[in-house]
Amino acid sequence: MVYADITYASGAAEMLRLATTRPDLASLSTAQALYGLPTAGTCRNADGSSSACQNYILEITNRSSLAHELDRPEIFISGALHGDERIGPSTALALSRWLIERYDTDPWMRRLVDQRIILVMPMTNAIGVEQRRRDELGIDPNRDFPYDQVPSACMQTVTARSINELYRARLLQLVVTFHGGMQAIAYNWGSFNYYQSKPHRSPDDVSQRQVAEQMSKFAGTGGSRTRNTKYLFKTMNDLVYPVHGGMEDWGYAASWDRAFVRTCEPRTYGGYEAARTTYSDAAVRAFTVLIETSDLKAPTADTYGAEAGVYNINSDADGHVPRNVRLSLAAIDLVRPHVAAWREGEATAAAAGSEVGAPVSAGGKEGYTADNHGHKTLAVQATSWLRGASIVVADASALANAAALVDEGAEPVSALALPLDSSDDPAEPAVGLLTQLDDAWHGRAPTLLVMMLVGAVALVLLLCGLAGCLLRVRGGGGAVRPSEAEIARLRNKYECRVAQAEALSLLTDTQTDGETSTGSGSRP
Repeated sequence: MVYADITYASGAAEMLRLATTRPDLASLSTAQALYGLPTAGTCRNADGSSSACQNYILEITNRSSLAHELDRPEIFISGALHGDERIGPSTALALSRWLIERYDTDPWMRRLVDQRIILVMPMTNAIGVEQRRRDELGIDPNRDFPYDQVPSACMQTVTARSINELYRARLLQLVVTFHGGMQAIAYNWGSFNYYQSKPHRSPDDVSQRQVAEQMSKFAGTGGSRTRNTKYLFKTMNDLVYPVHGGMEDWGYAASWDRAFVRTCEPRTYGGYEAARTTYSDAAVRAFTVLIETSDLKAPTADTYGAEAGVYNINSDADGHVPRNVRLSLAAIDLVRPHVAAWREGEATAAAAGSEVGAPVSAGGKEGYTADNHGHKTLAVQATSWLRGASIVVADASALANAAALVDEGAEPVSALALPLDSSDDPAEPAVGLLTQLDDAWHGRAPTLLVMMLVGAVALVLLLCGLAGCLLRVRGGGGAVRPSEAEIARLRNKYECRVAQAEALSLLTDTQTDGETSTGSGSRP
């Protein structure tokens, strides 16, 4: 399939097809049906008729098992706050198709859909997409949020209200919002209140920068169709410009930086209840990252790329859409890390479909696959590629078991120093999470799975503040088994809780570049 620009009609029809074809994995609704919101303008439908524009929300998750796992992390993908910026809607729709249609054949996609809730609005600004306009009936939706904005100038648009209701109804952990007009990944801050003489840094600047860097690496360049350069990544105030009422700073800080949040008093659409912009401590505090997808807001058709380019980086099929599908997949994976454990030479057996938490063979000893909810020991040995051995533990109480899985005399290698790319050769695909290539489970499985493991380890480290999850076991005279007292000390000091708020909102670091803003709220 060759990717192309979408219209309101084609986008709505494709979302309906996906939800109808796989009702076990996807459900389609609208902000109007879910939250009682009004509509903005009239849109054309696939059958040629016209009706009120609907703000569609596609929810992707394994619905058959959802009742038994209510703590799945939630991520939101917004295709187009500005309707004239066209790569975002095409990317969001392509991502939805990729997740659903590859569920039965791609183990990575199956894990993402089984263990996360992915909320997608390809046409967030429905009337804007229909009319190919930036605004919603004359109002810019990305100046319409109650952060550093006057009460009469926020929540005027159905677009902003739809997003507001989604944040209020869900516990969003990570949000990706697509735009266009340059190529960059930008994060907080992006508002005037934190731009006095020079850009300030958010309390989470270090972790936000590291997340943005990994997104840039996984996205790749997109090949010659996209200028063949990776995304720059800096704060919005550094890369773009400050604004009043932007979605990104609101989505990150409205629940805790309260000095800059005021209840909205719009007059459009008959007004909006004040209670809907009065937020609890947990409602609006997700890492909301801005992706500027392309230099042109509406790039030429030959730069969009094709479906075959998603797993074939820098190929002739790569382009704007495959690049940003990869970025989105990395973001979805990020909210719930997964690491698999095995010994070299037994990787194929370990990768043959082991479920999370299931025991796998590890040289006569038991290893485990696990994620941050699995509470199992994670052990790694990859002597041919890493030239050593490392231990990663998701639960410090399992450290003793992990220690037993390291070969005697193995020299440890810190995963902090390991790159996510397999080599500097541009002909080689990026590794880490993107090594779920079509041939990943065949002859190259051991090498590729080791590379995948390294990428996953790096993400675990990132979400744990780059401390506490990596515990080295030094060789020399044999593997070191810690004492029970040491295990207890480590449990208290290094308990690794990768939960919604802690993962991306509460990692604070002192900056040396610019000023760090702590905000006016009380951050736990």
